[in-house]
Amino acid sequence: MGVSILSSLGEGLHLVVLIAASISHFVFLTGCFSYLLITYSRMPLFQTNM
Repeated sequence: MGVSILSSLGEGLHLVVLIAASISHFVFLTGCFSYLLITYSRMPLFQTNM
């Protein structure tokens, strides 16, 4: 009985770790994309093309 509870708890913890990793990866990608967007919008070459 205790072993099944422990294994289900391990699976739940693994799922939480996967979700947290995907969320942090998404936030990191969004931050990099917005940083690149701000950097390119400040360049004069990009402003003359608009």
